[in-house]
Amino acid sequence: MREKPIRTIIIEDDPEALYLLTTLVNSTGMAEVCGSTTNPAVALELIKTTTPEIIFLDIRMPHISGLDIAREIKQTSGKKPYIVFTTASDDYALEAFEYSAFDYLLKPFSAQRLRETLQRYRDTLSYSAERTAKKGAETDGVLIFKNTNGAVFIDPANVIMITADGNYSTFISVPNRTDTVTILLGTIENQLPANKFFRTSRSAIINTSFLTKIDSKQGQCILSKNGKEYRCEISRERIRLLMEFMKNSDRDI
Repeated sequence: MREKPIRTIIIEDDPEALYLLTTLVNSTGMAEVCGSTTNPAVALELIKTTTPEIIFLDIRMPHISGLDIAREIKQTSGKKPYIVFTTASDDYALEAFEYSAFDYLLKPFSAQRLRETLQRYRDTLSYSAERTAKKGAETDGVLIFKNTNGAVFIDPANVIMITADGNYSTFISVPNRTDTVTILLGTIENQLPANKFFRTSRSAIINTSFLTKIDSKQGQCILSKNGKEYRCEISRERIRLLMEFMKNSDRDI
């Protein structure tokens, strides 16, 4: 079954740039432009009337910048669209990330780069749906895993992170507990509470209850408990998914 086109709007003060981006979006076959404007002052009303999934938002505009619009979107209630900033300068990348930007496209960008953004959006929705579906089947009880000496009993609430080395997985838990089991990380992931645990890479799962920082420059998640820090690697792609996971989880952050 063919997937429905992603509903988008474009806010761009340059008419020529608006036309080019509209053409580019529609040409992907993955999305449709359901609204656009060169007047940033009407952006919020346009969002309200068109209910887009993604907003392509120029940053440098007169009087009202894209960052100003993103700030207002962040303060509104209800379901919020994903924001993809479009700009000719990378000077605003860090600030854009603070407004939970889904992506940051540097002009001029190719159709392939745009398709990657749209595909990642689809992947994000699929991932969120998977995690939500798992919640109905999960329990918060103690889990039992085999190790070389017999079995260990793991309380997921005490697990800080889990790392993998080949066919072995190691639980790092509080207080100062480490358990290595002879089970693949993917198998363990399916038994963990889906609203708390997040897989940062092929070799690590973290308990987001202990997550305190995301270092995007170093590509690391930083977890802490009782003054002790724990770190694991995470790709830029997974950082975006983790940010979305944290926004949608039932944990206050």
